[in-house]
Amino acid sequence: MRRCLRFPVWLPALALLAACELSTVDTYPTPPVQQIKLAPRPAVLLVAGGNARGELTPADRLRVAHFFDAFREGGRGRLSVIIAGSSRPTAERTAATLTALAIKRGLPEVALAFSTTPGPTATITLSYIDAVAISPTCQVEKAFAHTWTNETSPNFGCALEGGIAAIIANPADLESVNPLTAPDATRLNKVVNDFRQGKPTPSQEPAQAQGGVSKIGGSTK
Repeated sequence: MRRCLRFPVWLPALALLAACELSTVDTYPTPPVQQIKLAPRPAVLLVAGGNARGELTPADRLRVAHFFDAFREGGRGRLSVIIAGSSRPTAERTAATLTALAIKRGLPEVALAFSTTPGPTATITLSYIDAVAISPTCQVEKAFAHTWTNETSPNFGCALEGGIAAIIANPADLESVNPLTAPDATRLNKVVNDFRQGKPTPSQEPAQAQGGVSKIGGSTK
C-alpha cells in the first residue's frame, strides 16, 4: 500500500501570514549613543587690588588660590589677569605676587596673561574659559515590546548620561583624564616578590582600623 504525505492545507496560508506580519513590523535604525556635550563658559573672579607692595589680603589671596586650582583642573587656554587702577610699580609687584602664588599652586608661569588698564579703583580681574556639561536630549519613547530585530531604544543610556552631566565635578575630565604619576617601584617589587613566594600581597591593615560599631545577630557590623 502506498502512503502519501499529507500536509495541512492551512500551512501555506500560515507562512504567508507570517511573512506579511514580519514585513509590517516597525524597524528603527540603530540610534547613536547618547553623549554629554561640553560648552565653553567663562569663569571670572574679581578681587581688590594689591597694596603698595603688591600684596593681597588673606581672604583675597585664598580666593585667588582656589581660582588657580580650578583653572589647573579644567581651564582652557591661558588665565587672563587684568590689573586696573594701580600705578605701574604697584601693578608689577602685584603681578609678581600673583605669579608666585600661581607657581605655588602648580601652574606654569606662562599660564598667566597680564594686562593693565586705568580705573577709578584698584581691582584685579581674573578669568579663563571653563567648560559646562550639557545633558543629552532624550527622545520620545517608542514601543519596542514586539520588535523582532532586538534593537535598542533611542533613549538607551540617555538617563545615565544626564545623571553624570548633572553631578560631574570637572567636565573637562570627559575630554581627557588627569595624568598619572609614576608607580612606586619599591612597593611594586615587594608585591611581585611576595606573590612569587606565596605570601599575602595586600597591604597590612592596622589594628585600630579593625572592629565594628555594633553586633547584629552575632556578627559585627
